Amino acid sequence: MSTDDRARFEKLRRDLAAAIPKKRAIDKQLAAIESQIYHLEGLYITDTTGTSGGNLIHGFDNYLKGPPTGRKRADVHESDRLFSNSSSTYQKARQYRLKLYFRG
Repeated sequence: MSTDDRARFEKLRRDLAAAIPKKRAIDKQLAAIESQIYHLEGLYITDTTGTSGGNLIHGFDNYLKGPPTGRKRADVHESDRLFSNSSSTYQKARQYRLKLYFRG
């Protein structure tokens, strides 16, 4: 290996070592944002299903009928989570958390 190659290798190694903490910080930010989306998505589904006559997930079939009386809040199913389920990174993180949960 020539000295130029060695110097280039060392520079690339330093650059990589500097980039790894940045990537980990971005991964944490992404996980926090996805958790926030998951939470807000659940709130949206439960708040709008029983009180406003509909939402984007279940449709607006009951919109013109008026507000229901004494109706309980709707349960949120994983299949209802349109935004969370569309994120490939969220799905991978969820599978990883499930593995950890069932191991320990």
